[in-house]
Amino acid sequence: LATELARLQASTPADPPATARATFANELGRPPEEAFAEFDPTAFASASIAQVHRARLRSGEPVVVKIQKQGIESRILADLSILAGMADLAEKHSHDLKAVRPVALVRQLRRSLLQELDFNHERRSIEEFAHSFAHDETVHFPRVHRELCARRVLTMERLDGIPGSDPAGLRASGADLDAFARRGANLFLEMIFRDSFYHADPHPGNLMLLEGGVVGVIDCGMVGRLDESLRDEIEGMLAAVAARNSEDLAEAVSRLGEVPATASRDQLRVDLAEFVGDYARRSIDELDLSAALNSLVEIVRRHHIVLPPQASMLLRTLVLLEGTSRLLVPAFSLAELIQPFIRRSLHRHL
Repeated sequence: LATELARLQASTPADPPATARATFANELGRPPEEAFAEFDPTAFASASIAQVHRARLRSGEPVVVKIQKQGIESRILADLSILAGMADLAEKHSHDLKAVRPVALVRQLRRSLLQELDFNHERRSIEEFAHSFAHDETVHFPRVHRELCARRVLTMERLDGIPGSDPAGLRASGADLDAFARRGANLFLEMIFRDSFYHADPHPGNLMLLEGGVVGVIDCGMVGRLDESLRDEIEGMLAAVAARNSEDLAEAVSRLGEVPATASRDQLRVDLAEFVGDYARRSIDELDLSAALNSLVEIVRRHHIVLPPQASMLLRTLVLLEGTSRLLVPAFSLAELIQPFIRRSLHRHL
């Protein structure tokens, strides 16, 4: 999954230069050649929603300009309309699919995608992340230039480094990849468990190795936010997994999700006890957290328990984070790194 998502970073066709120029001018009221000392009209990277151009401010600072692709919003709205129709049919005619509330899932996806299409949301997210990690010299978020940002344009500092999607380049750099992977994973765990506001798309192309082993983070369009009660429940669930306590895990899952009246709580406890027993025999450094979370979600789905969308997004982020880290260091253990955060949460509760 991490490998496939990395291909989306720079493998889609870009809009022609004239189209990108027109989008910039429509958003900011002047062509890019007037706004910058230098502007490369040919995109050097192109993802699904936007493309990125090199530019230089009149101050001489190198920047990148993210410009939304023409017509992408109408295409996404058309796709969402098709999805909504399919979800409505599924909810009306399939008992099994109705249990996972496809209409609500598509509604959540719609909100998330439309938010990503407004680059003002991404700008504010970058600013919030940069403020939260302002005193951490091992992490760097690009500085944004507000006066050159709009709904479909985002201008930010150009980061010079090696992207996580270039494992050969990372190995050739001679950098300590284990330290880089741990630093990047700890960054995401801090965002989740300390700030309750996190970058929700940690695929390799969104992380960069900067000079001095610093972790650079880009593309903050997809973010997740946890309210205090939901964070407490998720921490309780992860603590129960770490402690191999099936009773606590059953209670945590029941509190976190919506359990249908027809569900057998006894069978749920049996299934979770088997799940815990399977992973209890493994030491923490060999625990595959991604596999464990996927197994847990499979049990939840089997019992038609519906998790809140914020919880689903967080579990997906943790699975993706471990996959990305293992591309850098195959023996990487996210479960080992997450232990101190669980202990810290227990201290906070007590």
